Amino acid sequence: MERLRWQIFAADRFPLFRDSIIKLAKKHRQFKDEPLHLAITYDPGRDREDIFLFEVLGNFGRNEVDPDKEWFEAAFPSASDFPLEKDQWLHLVLTNPAEFKQSLIEEWPSTKELRKAVCNKQYVVLHKDAKGQAMLKALEGQPKSSRRNKSDSSKMLARSGGI
Repeated sequence: MERLRWQIFAADRFPLFRDSIIKLAKKHRQFKDEPLHLAITYDPGRDREDIFLFEVLGNFGRNEVDPDKEWFEAAFPSASDFPLEKDQWLHLVLTNPAEFKQSLIEEWPSTKELRKAVCNKQYVVLHKDAKGQAMLKALEGQPKSSRRNKSDSSKMLARSGGI
């Protein structure tokens, strides 16, 4: 199923970059200090020509929660190991497990953006470990504003192995 989803998603969004995005996620899986729990490429509904890679990394940002309620996002132009089209950017959107959990509870704008992509099947999972699986399930669940109370996302994470 993931393969079919990738084929549909990638054919529409960026067929030339499939191998590069997979290779980048595999490279990030090798990090020992910041283990990769979840890697997703997705369409956030903005900057349609760009490529987005969301990752949850253990220990990223010293496991602190951003007081401005934003995940870290950096955009990169074309590079030799990740060639892009003119005026196209690779957006790395990074967080840690604690911040991810808080962003779900508080429904940060970036969380809503990713959740919308997941609900609309505009994403492909490139990597998930046990913690990443729990995070993905939490993303697939309804946000509190859809008749869930504030702690439901946390309960969902706890039931599925936690973060």
